[in-house]
Amino acid sequence: MKWTMTTATYRFHLYAFDELASIAKRSGFEAIELWEPHLLRHRQQIARYQYADNDIPILVLSGYLDATDASLSATAWRKALKEKLLSCQALSIPCLRLFTGNLSSEAAQESDWFRFIERLNWAQELAEQMKVDVVFETHPGTLLDQEAAVERFLTIIEHEQWTRIGLNFDAFHVWEFDANPASCLRRWYPHVRHVHLKSARVRTKQFAFHNVYHPAGQFDDLCPLDEGVYDIEPLLRHLQQQQYSGGLTLEWFGLPAEQQFRAEITRMQHYTSQTRELFA
Repeated sequence: MKWTMTTATYRFHLYAFDELASIAKRSGFEAIELWEPHLLRHRQQIARYQYADNDIPILVLSGYLDATDASLSATAWRKALKEKLLSCQALSIPCLRLFTGNLSSEAAQESDWFRFIERLNWAQELAEQMKVDVVFETHPGTLLDQEAAVERFLTIIEHEQWTRIGLNFDAFHVWEFDANPASCLRRWYPHVRHVHLKSARVRTKQFAFHNVYHPAGQFDDLCPLDEGVYDIEPLLRHLQQQQYSGGLTLEWFGLPAEQQFRAEITRMQHYTSQTRELFA
């Protein structure tokens, strides 16, 4: 597994992409999750970076496209998805992260699930053509905001035999479902293609979009992973035992500091090194 820096951490900075990649390397990260606005801003730089075969690869494009929006025509939705997948293909980015949309599982009707499934069929078709995975994040206020809803989604994947559709497992958001992240990860693991790790000292609204992307956002509830509200160790140990080879994005939305990232990664690697010794 690869510790991954999301460039969204630097959403209010004016760094060129090469500078962001250098920060990732100095901070101890092994890969990058590219925030879509950074792609739009630095496309030519990113293309040069990728073609240079750097040792800090871009593993994920973190994009936005509402799959439950009834006002967006099927043709428009498919076109928007194709553009994102073409960007991934052109830049050798193996995974596109999306949210299901702004419709919660509680508010969703069967017609909404039908529309979602129909669009995922198109996503599977396009993603297979371009050899890119499409993963949907567990997140409050979306279709994947409860255990039962996530399990319905995974059951659909299995029934439809989609090979390019998977789950972006966000441990804190799963905890917000009043679920046990480690237990859910064990059940859902075969479909987990990417992992987000972040935490806070209390149940908080500071991870909500309106706070994260506000220049005056508040982040005092946030904390290192091993000081947060859920136990990080069993998650890392399970991923290690399963020989998970994907990315673990350290999602940090407060003021970034390279020294902090290096310390965080060192602490997390301690857990995985213990697991390697246990199963050696």
